[in-house]
Amino acid sequence: MILEKILEQFKDEKIARAEGLDEAVIGIDVTSMKLIYSISKSIEIINDVEIFSSIADASSGGKDYIWCHDDLSENDILGDNA
Repeated sequence: MILEKILEQFKDEKIARAEGLDEAVIGIDVTSMKLIYSISKSIEIINDVEIFSSIADASSGGKDYIWCHDDLSENDILGDNA
């Protein structure tokens, strides 16, 4: 699991975690020491978009985590003219 590797490598750092979303961690920003969570994996784990939105909104006040939009279609990335 990615989170275990991160916690081992940065064992002396205080790293905030989103409860229940350990499997959704896809990385860490080493400048801010904030975990990066996959939005698509988080929604898959929670199985409810509205509950995820409330979790993301609650954490955005403290800016404890980074939420990554990682489920983009080719048109979203390249634009309609591609």
